[in-house]
Amino acid sequence: MVLQLFVPRARDITATTQVENQRFPQFRRSFVIAPLRHSCCGAISANRGNSLLEYTVMATKLDCLRRTTCLYHFTDARNVPSIWDLGGLWSTAKLKEMGIEFHAGGNQHSLEADEMFGLDQYVHLCFTNEHPMAHIAKNDGRIEKLEWIYIADPARVFEINGVRYCEEVSNKSGAELHSIEYARQNFDHVALYDYLDWKIGDNYARRKAVEKCEILVPDHLPLEYFKERLPKP
Repeated sequence: MVLQLFVPRARDITATTQVENQRFPQFRRSFVIAPLRHSCCGAISANRGNSLLEYTVMATKLDCLRRTTCLYHFTDARNVPSIWDLGGLWSTAKLKEMGIEFHAGGNQHSLEADEMFGLDQYVHLCFTNEHPMAHIAKNDGRIEKLEWIYIADPARVFEINGVRYCEEVSNKSGAELHSIEYARQNFDHVALYDYLDWKIGDNYARRKAVEKCEILVPDHLPLEYFKERLPKP
């Protein structure tokens, strides 16, 4: 496929912005002219404010997860020895079933909410090491030493049978679990991987929102996915 590129004139951008806002209302915002550049997704973006990349992704259904180079899981460092012994990360439901003691990051209310909604049956991963729940757990004293586990091959995780995606903290009331195909079409990778001026529109809110997104792996994530970067006990 041959991709033809052109640099629009300022008046062309202004004239077409209203049309694009009608086509993609979820990305509605004022256009800010900036130097065009190639993105990691093979599209063109002008992401100082509004992003042409977003429109391109919506129009062509590019894989919004393809730029993901790492996933993260946070835990208490005291759990690391059992992670080695048990051959990876296990859901809290499986740990309880096996009679394994562990140091939970969530408070009692959070653990009860997980169990109520069946979220205790998943290993929870996130897209950044700035997930708000990690810092809350540390500040509240439930985690003595915060340990981030790095999963360096996300593409393999996305192929695990039954993996799910959530656009916010998963045990929040009203949060929905989606298929990985939904994530491929809707994950806001621009807010995570591109520069956006936080003073413009809802860019800051978009960044904060994407930090809460989760990938949920049913039951177990084997050690082979992350052992190279897991500290030795």
